[in-house]
Amino acid sequence: MGETTELDVISSPQFQQRFKHDQKNLCCIKWFSLVKRCIFVVFYKKKNKDDFDSCVGDDDDKQKMGKDVEGKLRELLKILDKENFGKKISGSILKGPFDVPANPEFTVGLDLQLIKLKVEILREGRSTLLLTGLGGMGKTTLATKLCLDDQVKGKFKENIIFVTFSKTPMLKIIVERLFEHCGYPVPEYQSDEDAVNGLGLLLRKIEGSPILLVLDDVWPGSEDLVEKFKFQISDYKILVTSRVAFSRFDKTFILKPLAQEDSVTLFRHYTEVEKNSSKIPDKDLIEKVVEHCKGLPLAIKVIATSFRYRPYELWEKIVKELSRGRSILDSNTELLIRLQKILDVLEDNAISKECFMDLALFPEDQRIPVAALIDMWAELYGLDDDGKEAMDIINKLDSMNLANVLIARKNASDTENYYYIITSSSFMIC
Repeated sequence: MGETTELDVISSPQFQQRFKHDQKNLCCIKWFSLVKRCIFVVFYKKKNKDDFDSCVGDDDDKQKMGKDVEGKLRELLKILDKENFGKKISGSILKGPFDVPANPEFTVGLDLQLIKLKVEILREGRSTLLLTGLGGMGKTTLATKLCLDDQVKGKFKENIIFVTFSKTPMLKIIVERLFEHCGYPVPEYQSDEDAVNGLGLLLRKIEGSPILLVLDDVWPGSEDLVEKFKFQISDYKILVTSRVAFSRFDKTFILKPLAQEDSVTLFRHYTEVEKNSSKIPDKDLIEKVVEHCKGLPLAIKVIATSFRYRPYELWEKIVKELSRGRSILDSNTELLIRLQKILDVLEDNAISKECFMDLALFPEDQRIPVAALIDMWAELYGLDDDGKEAMDIINKLDSMNLANVLIARKNASDTENYYYIITSSSFMIC
């Protein structure tokens, strides 16, 4: 009799005092009553098996009591779900932003785009936004800065979810991790569609509070999957980052190459020229190297890092070689490999990849008549003479930010449009 049981603890004044502020709520009263009865039966059976057997009687009585316990537990779960008890006790089900990367150590040239993104993200209501640009342009960096912005965190608080799609999104694993993050039992989904539906149920538990979902690095072929994330939830924002300019979005933001001034600032940061114990390269020397990076942050970072702590004579030698027409890629294998990965979006279509490489035959940043490309590709790759297949490839390159399509007329009275294509200077690194 002197031993303290769980029943004594749950019935004690101290325990009941913890729930005193919720006693007026009918849900809390039902919860306390049901849990108390279930704990009593389970605990008593476990600790006093002999007395329990003699008290209950035959097997039919035991089975009846077991079903009674099971029924009460099911009733408890229904009450908790109906009354959204977890939210009433602890607030948001999320325990902080989910999977947001670390704050980038140093960035330039993103402030204006960040402001534009914030204007849309902070609006009331539901919308889906696209942030697109060439690989290595800083899309993930900008999305990260957005999630960590004080105003954005002030609105969405813990309800910021960052999901990395990549080429083969592991949605089942991502949603399971999110359930675990929220402290819920982790479900086992049979398909990605089941996982997305499970995410919808989870997000609806916090409906009424603003929600921001970032889908980072979405590849071609996944746009239909993105559509499944568009749940009918109030004040729900989706930001998608992709190399491809998908359609069906409320608003699209395009990241452009860095201006020369920002490129130089980024380059100087990663070369740490001020910390170099040898002779510091002059401004003109640095600008000549940066000019060949074409404003692509990825290229600037890789080249700058390779120049770090290198002697002044090497800088002079490389600039001299560049002035003679050599490519900056000749001296940096790492940059070449990373740039090749940008073309992975074309790997499913060898002809599209070859057509893109053909653009390098033309002068950089100059208009290329589409008619010339149609004739050339019909001869080289057997495309149709009417240009339909060629235009499909050109539009594909345009949507992937690998080229820009320009529609022009010779004069205002012309009814026929003349199509030109301009190669993406950021990719034509020389």
